[in-house]
Amino acid sequence: MSFSLINSPLKAALAAVTLTAVAMPAQADLYAGLAVGYTDAEYHQQAADELKANPVTAQLQLGYFFVDYFGLEARYGTSLKQNKGIDIDEVASILAKINIPTTPRLAFYGLAGYSSVKLDEKNLGKSSEDGASFGLGAHFAIDKKSAITAEFVNYLAGDEVRLSGAQLGIQVKF
Repeated sequence: MSFSLINSPLKAALAAVTLTAVAMPAQADLYAGLAVGYTDAEYHQQAADELKANPVTAQLQLGYFFVDYFGLEARYGTSLKQNKGIDIDEVASILAKINIPTTPRLAFYGLAGYSSVKLDEKNLGKSSEDGASFGLGAHFAIDKKSAITAEFVNYLAGDEVRLSGAQLGIQVKF
């Protein structure tokens, strides 16, 4: 399966979210973040060829909350180091975020959207897949401009590539 982020609907969606967020006025709830995650990556080229690894990833996030309870977020990440022969060349996502504030500092959220994943397994080859994503997380406000996040996201459950991860991150509002 061949996938190019340059010629994909996902790139158009990421660009639309980025342009929309950048064009918003200064008082808008635009935020950016950085997350580090422990992933569960699986690569299945054929029934006999299956490889599992747990690469650590770094991911940039850019999001915009339209109201307190709903936002859109674009993410792009890669693995920091090859693990058991698997590199995550890239994971790109566009996600809707449903936010449920429980206290002035704590909110829980759900994520649903679309992701594209490119894996490189040094002995078996490369594979790219895209599909539905979903996850759950918690957001703890440090102050009015910054927060710490913890989440679990199932990025992809495809035929050849499966990727999920637990992440810790920091986000800053503009």
